Amino acid sequence: MKTKRYNIIFAGLDQELFSENRLSEIWEKEADAVYLESGIYISARLDISYFICGKIRNCDLGGLSASFVSLKDPLGVETEEQFYSALLEVVRRVRKKLDNPYMGVSAEAIEFYYFVSV
Repeated sequence: MKTKRYNIIFAGLDQELFSENRLSEIWEKEADAVYLESGIYISARLDISYFICGKIRNCDLGGLSASFVSLKDPLGVETEEQFYSALLEVVRRVRKKLDNPYMGVSAEAIEFYYFVSV
């Protein structure tokens, strides 16, 4: 089924403040709030990595990076525009909780199949 995959990256996070558990708690809390307002839940998968951008060129974004990957359910009742609007609201709220770090968002059209039981 055709759908979209969104990758949201927050870079330059303070690893003393933002553990994997803390980052997932922040996303879940904000996704819950948006769900209560819109009826659209934005689930995500969290990957933690480190961004290397070159101190030699005065880049201060290096360090902990959080990548949240979210898929629009191809069978979901919301339109692409409604889903994207809810996603951006979650991202805006999460970014605020993370003290407004550098971020990027990418979107890919993909074929996605899932299986409820085997």
